[in-house]
Amino acid sequence: MADSDLSRFLRGINVNASDQMSSPERERVFERLSDILCDVLDLDSVELEDSTTATDVPGWDSLAHIRLVLAIEQAFNLRFAVTDVPGLRNVGELVDRIIERSHK
Repeated sequence: MADSDLSRFLRGINVNASDQMSSPERERVFERLSDILCDVLDLDSVELEDSTTATDVPGWDSLAHIRLVLAIEQAFNLRFAVTDVPGLRNVGELVDRIIERSHK
C-alpha cells in the first residue's frame, strides 16, 4: 500500500451512518471486527460506527493497520485484493468489503 493511500485511509472521510444499510450480517461483521480491533490494538473496548476512521481509534497507526488487515483476512478466511484496502475511507466501507469478499 502506497504511503499516500494509507494516509488517505487513516485520515478517512466521514459518511453519514444513515447512508449505510443495516443487516444482521453487517451487525455480526461489526461485532467481530470490534473484537479483532481490541485484540490487535490491545484495547478493552471500541465503539465502531460506519463513519469510524483510523484516526478515531487509539493506536490505529500504519503498522497497526497492516496487522489489522492480516488479522481480518485470517478471522474471516478471506484475502483482500491489492486494490481493495487503499480506497477504503471508513469502517463502514471496510465492513462492506469484508461482506463482499466473504461471498466470493
